[in-house]
Amino acid sequence: MSEHAATRTDLRMVTCAEWRMTRRGDRRVARDQSYSRKMRHDSGVNGVLGKSPVRRRWAVPLLAATGVVVAAAGVLAWSAPRADIADPGPDATPAQVVQAYVAAVAARDFDTANFINARPGSDLGRFSRPVYMDHLKVSGTQVVGREAYVRFTADYHRDNTLTDGQEWGYVLMRGRDEVWHITSAGVA
Repeated sequence: MSEHAATRTDLRMVTCAEWRMTRRGDRRVARDQSYSRKMRHDSGVNGVLGKSPVRRRWAVPLLAATGVVVAAAGVLAWSAPRADIADPGPDATPAQVVQAYVAAVAARDFDTANFINARPGSDLGRFSRPVYMDHLKVSGTQVVGREAYVRFTADYHRDNTLTDGQEWGYVLMRGRDEVWHITSAGVA
């Protein structure tokens, strides 16, 4: 076995740091370090087979940036409207307006929900997480002039103060556009 072949065999068992500590000449140490790096790269000692140290340097930031982009896309997809609920017109009854409002909130169609809901400070935005309801059953409607009260039961989500099936209601008023708008909520 030649001296050169013996050196290559030994390099597989000696780390780059150990070669730096040897008392050889600068030229020999530099050549041995580069060979040792190549051997570690080829043998997978660094944990990534077939990847050079330069490629690994940008891999972690690239994976992190990809994760951020995927998370942002997921949030935007989650916050997007799931359906387009039609705005109720002047011929809609108070019960139909309440049903459209509940459907709009559940579908995250906040443009329609904000059109119907005239309560101050209750505007919904893209990232809002409002109370929403399903299985809505209107139990009664009372209309007096330009004011109406709609009672209903539903399954309530994101609200610990209401239990499923509990009666709740909305007070509506006819606006200048002759459409019913929700102005208050509660049980009368």
